[in-house]
Amino acid sequence: MRHAFTSCSLALVISIGSTIAFGQNNSDPSRQKVNDAQAKVTKDQKALAEAKNKVKAAFEGTSEWTDATTALKDAQAKFESLTKPIIEALQTKPAYMAAVAKKKAAEEKRDKLRNDPSATPDQITKAASEVLADGNAVSKMERDALAADPSIAEAKTAIATANSKIVELKKTEADQLKSDKDVAAAQKQIDDDQTALAQARKEYAAAQAAQAAAQANSGGGGGNSSRSSSGGGGRRR
Repeated sequence: MRHAFTSCSLALVISIGSTIAFGQNNSDPSRQKVNDAQAKVTKDQKALAEAKNKVKAAFEGTSEWTDATTALKDAQAKFESLTKPIIEALQTKPAYMAAVAKKKAAEEKRDKLRNDPSATPDQITKAASEVLADGNAVSKMERDALAADPSIAEAKTAIATANSKIVELKKTEADQLKSDKDVAAAQKQIDDDQTALAQARKEYAAAQAAQAAAQANSGGGGGNSSRSSSGGGGRRR
C-alpha cells in the first residue's frame, strides 16, 4: 500500500516536472515562429525605408528641386536682410522703447502674481491679458514699420512663391513614391509578412492555452489518483 502511494506520487512529480520543462523550453516551435515572423517584418520595414529613400534622393537631386530650395533660401535671406535694419531703427524710437518697457513691466507683474499665494485667479487672468495686449501693441508697431517699406512686401511674395513651388514638388515626389515598383513591392512584402505574424501570434496563444489546460488537467488527475490510493488503503485496513 505504501509502495503504491509512493509510486503514484513519484509519477505525479515526473509529470509536473516534464510540463514545467516544456514551458521553459526556448525551442518552443510556436514561439520561434513568432520570433521569425517578427524578424521578417523588421527586415521588410528596413527594405521599404531604403526603397523610399532611393526615390527621394533621386527626386531631390534634380535641378528642379535644387532650384526651388535655393530660391526659397535666397528669398528668406533677402527678407531677413531687409527687416533687420528697419527693426533696429525702430528700436531707437522713444514710442517703441516705451511700449517694450510697458510690456516688460506687465510681464513682471504677471509673474509676481503667479508666485503670490494670496493672488486671486481674476487678478492673474487680468495681468495675463495686459501682457497679451502690450505684446500685441509692440508687434503692431513692428508690422507697421515693415509695411511702410515696399521691398518688404516684395520679399514676402517671393517667399510665398518659393514655398508654393516646394509644396507642388513634394506632391510630385509623393506621387512618384506611390508609383515606384520597388516601393510597392516592399510595401506588399510588409503587408504579407504582417499577416503571417498575426497568424503566428494566434497560433502561439492557442499553444499557450493548450499547455495551460494540460498543466491543469495533469495536476488535477494526480491529486485524484493520490486521494484514491490513500483512501483505498484505508478501506483495506
